[in-house]
Amino acid sequence: MPKTPYQVNRSISSLESAIPAMVKFRAAAPREVRWEVLREELGVELPSDFRALAEAYPALVLQDFLYLDLPYPGKESLFVAAHRQAAEIVEVWREDGYAADYVPFPEPGGLLLWASSDVGDYFFWRTWSKSPDDWSIVVAGENGDWSEYHIGVVDFLAALYRKDFRIGGMPGNFPADDPEVRADLQDAHTSDYGVDLASQSGVDAVGEGVEVLGVLPGDRGGRHRHLLIGHRLP
Repeated sequence: MPKTPYQVNRSISSLESAIPAMVKFRAAAPREVRWEVLREELGVELPSDFRALAEAYPALVLQDFLYLDLPYPGKESLFVAAHRQAAEIVEVWREDGYAADYVPFPEPGGLLLWASSDVGDYFFWRTWSKSPDDWSIVVAGENGDWSEYHIGVVDFLAALYRKDFRIGGMPGNFPADDPEVRADLQDAHTSDYGVDLASQSGVDAVGEGVEVLGVLPGDRGGRHRHLLIGHRLP
């Protein structure tokens, strides 16, 4: 008899209602991410709604646009490495005057990445509180727009895909009605490929069968580009 997916919390149920196509990827049982490893390596606990989402789902690609980076059990250190690289890029933005007074993690109130788009939009937590569940969402748009939302990741995504609000500077078709969803079932991060993605500039340079999902511009004008996150194609 097939397993019945375990009960998810109300916020995740709201997200599933907003994005029905994601439900087929829900785990039958908690994925058992080693949160203690992430806490030790990052120095902070991640918000409870994000942890609940990562226990229910692998990394997801929404609408072939938004890459939701959820840690893979047993590869937590790769999740940390990708986010440390993101912090280095935020530092470059700050040095070049593009960071809008935001600072990189782990500085107090620093930006900690949790998602990115395929055109260079970045979704961070602003880690301003000792309580991770109080952290706000900061969006750095590819066109240089910055916006901040005092809401958690799961409720933010649910409201976004219900079209309760729009993010300035995003493509006109984002978010889509009933968006398609793909799952990165291998949850591969950059270190899986044995290459320095920060030195590459295109999908073909990364390797056969690998699609680049995240591109971090080294400055907000996009003159220097650093590939951050990829996944292995099916």
